[in-house]
Amino acid sequence: MENVLPFLQIAILAYCAIAAIIDYRTGLIPNWLTFPGIFLPPLAYLIAIGPSAAAWSVGGVFICGFIPYVMFCKDAIGGGDVKLFAAIGAIATPLLTIIVPVEAQLYSYIVASVIALSQIAWKGSIKQSFKTMGIIISNLFKKAADKIPVDTSMTHSLRLGPSIFLGTLICFAGNLF
Repeated sequence: MENVLPFLQIAILAYCAIAAIIDYRTGLIPNWLTFPGIFLPPLAYLIAIGPSAAAWSVGGVFICGFIPYVMFCKDAIGGGDVKLFAAIGAIATPLLTIIVPVEAQLYSYIVASVIALSQIAWKGSIKQSFKTMGIIISNLFKKAADKIPVDTSMTHSLRLGPSIFLGTLICFAGNLF
């Protein structure tokens, strides 16, 4: 089984690279890419290894998709990002354990944070960005009538696909040692 792991990691990285390129160019990660990554691995694991691996694959979808789904519901990330994280969980969990795709997700968020902060610094709008962030955070604890409106021109948008690819690459590279 261990002979398969490098090929599995390469396949996941290739899958993430395709999603990253498409997301970078279009701002979307399409369903034709994400749905097969969610639905085919459990079936493949069922046929190749058995029901236990298929169950782990389905579990990987839910575990790796839960936090991104909550973020999606709060308009923090896009639906394609949620499905890409879920697909990574479906593909990786049975053979690499649940820790690896969750770790890849953590690294993806760290990479996205570094990219976002770099872009904000490059634009020279750090002070305004922290002010906007403070308003958004304080609004979480206020009643609807008391919320301060946020100037959407001061918010920042980031395509997460490239960060997911880089975070997964960092995760796999770190697990080599």
